[in-house]
Amino acid sequence: MDITSPIELTQELNEHLPPSRFFTSQFFGEQVHGTVGVMVDIVKGSTKIAPYGHRGAEATTAYRDGYETKTFNTYPINLKRPTTAIDMLKRMPGEAVTFVGGARNAEAAAVAMMAHDQAELANMVNRAIEKYSIDALVNGTLTVAGETIDFGVKASHKVTKNGTDKWDGNAAKIVDDLEDWQSLIAQDSGLTGTDLVLGKSARKALLGDANVQKLLDIRNVNGLTAELNLMVGRGARYLGNLGGLRLWAYDEIYDNAGTPTAMVPDAKVILISKDIRATVHYGAIDDVQGGRFATKMFSKTWATEDPSVQWVAVKSAPLPVIEQADGYVVATVV
Repeated sequence: MDITSPIELTQELNEHLPPSRFFTSQFFGEQVHGTVGVMVDIVKGSTKIAPYGHRGAEATTAYRDGYETKTFNTYPINLKRPTTAIDMLKRMPGEAVTFVGGARNAEAAAVAMMAHDQAELANMVNRAIEKYSIDALVNGTLTVAGETIDFGVKASHKVTKNGTDKWDGNAAKIVDDLEDWQSLIAQDSGLTGTDLVLGKSARKALLGDANVQKLLDIRNVNGLTAELNLMVGRGARYLGNLGGLRLWAYDEIYDNAGTPTAMVPDAKVILISKDIRATVHYGAIDDVQGGRFATKMFSKTWATEDPSVQWVAVKSAPLPVIEQADGYVVATVV
């Protein structure tokens, strides 16, 4: 592989991308565009059924409806990392310590370090996509580079429990709430809620409720986790099944100006359908050295003479969009 070729580097990066995080791998699809702006169909679910008719009668006309096309701009995430000549001689994390044979081979070390840095930068991009995907669900809107996108989430799908209705009291009616939200999703979108993702405080309230404890099915925790192909470290833990709903503890955090912050707020729950229409749209990446790329992530290297530094960059232009806002409910429950 020629590490000076953006085309080869980009191909290698996209063939070995770190796995997506929980939300983006389970509830969001992906679409790569060759443009900066993307056209997206915001859909409304349908509960229409096909009517019977008399034999020999004209067929019933079924019109296309229930969606609105909107155009959104994508914005870049650009990361770069420097490597100096001294860095190339240092042992990398996990590399065996050796005192035989003198200094490390700088060229081989540079390639290994570049691959390691590429993977780290790509993982940072993945975590950003996960965070913004959750923001879109929790807020019903997404603000990127000063532009706010409103996905049209109805007020009835953004719930706040107050007083004795909260899940942290003896009067909590958790199962009733979940049934009501399931019915709301079915009524408005035609979908069936399949997964309940819980922030930390909400999780404690749910698991501490005596009625929930009686109904919670944890017999196939390991089997279902394997079936869904959820790798360790993607941010979620499977807790069990409650009335046909898969329950997930969500532990992912991000560095918010030096403060560790939960991506799913502690008091929030998200009841969502695995069939919801939601997509991470990747816009085109413009680069003077490499040209225009329609790809999930782009990478290149370059050197500066003074100071003498080798750089590696990873770029992406992701935009998470909820195209079927009626397919989930977000609630503050404690």
